[in-house]
Amino acid sequence: MASHLRERLGSLNALEVAGKLTLTATTVLNLMPLGTDEEDEPGQSVDRAFWAEKSSPNAMTMLDGLHLLVQKETDDSSLLLKYNKAYVGLSRHGVADNFITFRPRKTGHVLTDFRARTGR
Repeated sequence: MASHLRERLGSLNALEVAGKLTLTATTVLNLMPLGTDEEDEPGQSVDRAFWAEKSSPNAMTMLDGLHLLVQKETDDSSLLLKYNKAYVGLSRHGVADNFITFRPRKTGHVLTDFRARTGR
């Protein structure tokens, strides 16, 4: 498997289906390194120091602030940060509850993924 996704400015393909012309366009915007299978394995626990080294002090400060905001908005102080190799998630009473995940970056940003759920 290639270690990088090749950058393409775009491709346009035409296909005739049932007498009608169908166009498909593909554009890749960035050159992005692909992770290894090991990096993508879920549940590989690490500690806060792993993320402090992988990201920046500003990103870690933002992560702490977002964590406090989630605790406040959910009115649940039992939600704790759970550090995994691929992301920082949440746990409640020692059980993963990743309705939101965080990925602190060297740039000082924190990427977040939210999963909406209904009810409790």
